[in-house]
Amino acid sequence: MNKYFIKIIVLLFIFFNMIIVNGVQIFKIPNPPDTIYPINDYEGILNIDQINQLNNKLLKYYKQYSTEILIAIINNSYGEDLNLLAAKWGNKWKIGKKNNGIIILLSIKENKISIQNGYRIEPYITDFLTRKILDKIRPFLVKKLYFKSLNIIIDDINQILKNKQYKYNNKLTNKHHQHHYYTNTWYRYIFLSILLLLFFCRKSQQFTNMFCNPLLLELFLEPFFFKKQIKSKYEKEDNFDGFGEGEEGGGNFGGGGSEINW
Repeated sequence: MNKYFIKIIVLLFIFFNMIIVNGVQIFKIPNPPDTIYPINDYEGILNIDQINQLNNKLLKYYKQYSTEILIAIINNSYGEDLNLLAAKWGNKWKIGKKNNGIIILLSIKENKISIQNGYRIEPYITDFLTRKILDKIRPFLVKKLYFKSLNIIIDDINQILKNKQYKYNNKLTNKHHQHHYYTNTWYRYIFLSILLLLFFCRKSQQFTNMFCNPLLLELFLEPFFFKKQIKSKYEKEDNFDGFGEGEEGGGNFGGGGSEINW
């Protein structure tokens, strides 16, 4: 009787221990860093040079399309739905200042990868296109060519956005050139007016006394010659403030995307 009771105690101990262990092994999405960069390799499968290359490429596309593409590499999701986990990650970190973020989540131990698109990206990169990209990189993932696989994903996403938004960007570019045309024309008139003013100041003493007072010239000319210099100084500053929350909140991942195993 005592031996039977001891066996029951041992079995119950093993059973409850398994429950506790399984309960602990739940993936917890890390808190966002102060500055969120595109590449977040928690598994260490990329070297520094590869991380820098991918970061630079993604920051270039971010400036071009304002789309925030975040890549997270983890060891194990502990059996969680990777699509759901990626969407939760995007929502927690608020990726996509204009709700136009993309999350690429790679689970190395489980041989799984998911791409989740923010709701403003979904019309451009559909679930079908997402799956097509993932199927394309499957052979490289099998060979553990992770850097190459991620490069292909990034380039394909960029190509899709470039093709889909070409007309939109073209309209913006035309408006941009039109604005500069009118601005430059305005500056030409001002420049010619200043030349005429200086010419008459030299030729006519009476005109000089009326309009060419040094203080008057300084007050008139300073805003045009120095305002643009001050403006250009601030326009050249290009500090990356990180991905994350913007004017529209950021995040808003609703499950648009795809996942594969390899």
